[in-house]
Amino acid sequence: MIDEPKLLNVLLYVLGKLDHAEREFHKVFKILWFADIAHIKEYGRLITDDDYMKMEYGPVPSFLYDLLKGIRNHNPVFDKYRQDISVSGYKVDPLKAADMDYLSPSDVNALDKSIKENRHLSMGVLTDKSHGQAWKKSADSQKIYMESILDEVGMSGQDRELALESYAFSRHFSR
Repeated sequence: MIDEPKLLNVLLYVLGKLDHAEREFHKVFKILWFADIAHIKEYGRLITDDDYMKMEYGPVPSFLYDLLKGIRNHNPVFDKYRQDISVSGYKVDPLKAADMDYLSPSDVNALDKSIKENRHLSMGVLTDKSHGQAWKKSADSQKIYMESILDEVGMSGQDRELALESYAFSRHFSR
């Protein structure tokens, strides 16, 4: 199970930093992907802890994508998020500020860097940029495995073992 309160607040944080015109699924997902990639390389863990799926236009955080589609399509499973997020088409807007108690300083730094580097890039550029080794090694519409993500960031040896153990631990105890 995903840490839903943290993921929600990561999303709210990113949305709060973007202009309305920039708040569309693709851009937000790529900002999160690049923040997660940078964070795991530096700290050995993802920020979102979401599973990324290989989609045509790049990696997509699975739970977050389902959540946003669920809000947009009025799926009652996601009703509890309607007070936090508004979704219209592929645009998403925050209805409140992020609770910063859910984000570590390293999370914020990686998110801020990714926002700065990616917010003004076009969909085509973001798509091309996100089609790295992890995306290429994955099967269409399937999960991008942690091993592939670690290959992409060049993590090996003991750091890789610790990152994989941490990831497995989080999956075992949070689901």
